[in-house]
Amino acid sequence: MSTSVIGILLGLGAATFQSLSYIFSRLFVIRRHEAPMRLLVGAHVCMALFALAILPMAWSDQMPPFQVYAWHVVRTNIPYLCAQLSLFIMMRHTEASRVAPLLALKIVVLALLTSVFMDRVLSGRQWIAALLCLAGAFSLGVSGKRLPLRILPWLACSLLGYSLADINIEQLVLALAPVSKLRASVIATCLSYVFCGVIVLPLVPWAGGRRLARDWRYVLPFAVAWFGAMICLFACFGYVGPVFGNILQSLRGILCILIGAVLAKHGFSELEERLPPRVLLFRIGAAGMMVAAIYVFATGR
Repeated sequence: MSTSVIGILLGLGAATFQSLSYIFSRLFVIRRHEAPMRLLVGAHVCMALFALAILPMAWSDQMPPFQVYAWHVVRTNIPYLCAQLSLFIMMRHTEASRVAPLLALKIVVLALLTSVFMDRVLSGRQWIAALLCLAGAFSLGVSGKRLPLRILPWLACSLLGYSLADINIEQLVLALAPVSKLRASVIATCLSYVFCGVIVLPLVPWAGGRRLARDWRYVLPFAVAWFGAMICLFACFGYVGPVFGNILQSLRGILCILIGAVLAKHGFSELEERLPPRVLLFRIGAAGMMVAAIYVFATGR
């Protein structure tokens, strides 16, 4: 099997696992008394254990000194944790199938960050892609019942945090040279989640320690799905590069809408509302527009 085919399969796997993780996070905040902080803490303790199990197998003798990449780990994961908490708070107020496609708006934030703060000149196609993504988000917001306005500040925080994390994860992987990009991607993932576990561990009592212990059967599915998505995604970057990898990952919006439709059809109305076929197709079209925007942005130079 060629490396490009493996990379595509890994990218699709990342999109699928990420879509499932959004559903599991919605399930948690609906059934466990709307406690996004408990999910953040519990899931990242779990994922730190996963990372500690994998890290020795991925480690390389070619690793640079700790001080070369330590600051990159910090800069990547502080914004990421803020973004994750914001995402969980959004899940309290609307369905995962509406939140997931909106995360494609990250390219608008990346366009602004890279042009204003990193002195990168974006092409006309890339700005058109950003506008196309905004149009897709607006279409998604007005399809069916309107998105609650209360999610907008959390959406902004989430987009900014994920964008900063994306910029820094690329630098983290580069800082691990001369380790091969594929191995460096896996090591970067594991280092990131070990760091996140260390950060959230002191918050266990504040997040409701005993109640957290009773929530493991709700926390674990999210942790497994999200960590699986990250391993697939960074391995995908190693095979086909971050540009194509991000395009494949953006399919999560469409997948999440389809998964949501299946859940609604089978009676899980607390998670997803049942949509008329016209609204469902409209949402898929809006999510598809945002995927197209990401493709145009990534290939716009």
